[in-house]
Amino acid sequence: MKSLTLLLTFCGLLGLAASASFGQQTVFNELEEPNIPDNLKLCGDNNDLLVVQDISIEPNPPKKGEEMHVDFKGFLKEEVGSGAKIDVVVKYGAVRLLHRVFDLCEQAPQVDKECPIEQGEFTANKTVALPKDIPPGKYTVMAQITTEDDRLITCITGTIVFKF
Repeated sequence: MKSLTLLLTFCGLLGLAASASFGQQTVFNELEEPNIPDNLKLCGDNNDLLVVQDISIEPNPPKKGEEMHVDFKGFLKEEVGSGAKIDVVVKYGAVRLLHRVFDLCEQAPQVDKECPIEQGEFTANKTVALPKDIPPGKYTVMAQITTEDDRLITCITGTIVFKF
């Protein structure tokens, strides 16, 4: 159960980054390639409401029994309010362990934010203590974030391999 909590935390960090308002800035380069680790992939497109600019995970890969720190930077093209959701799928190898849908605004306090999330530049960061007893193997987490009317905010897939 602790490993599921860890994976939900990881995926929440991927998804909750969209809830981190930092203030308005109208100048950004949407065409720049985002600076993200090799084990993360953006699964949306250019129409996403969130332009991901930078994601860092330290250490990467994360290690059992240690802290994992995630930093996120992006630009939200328009305000996001109530009704937005985070759809999370967690797999262990090819086996689907979990599929849950979370309310974005209810989860926002996990990164010290609140709704509505204003248009503009934003950052988020979170440090999580990882349990020592995570079963070894390959975990894949997909977090798809959508507005109340099902427009894609962003979609991020991450892979973590925990060794013996």
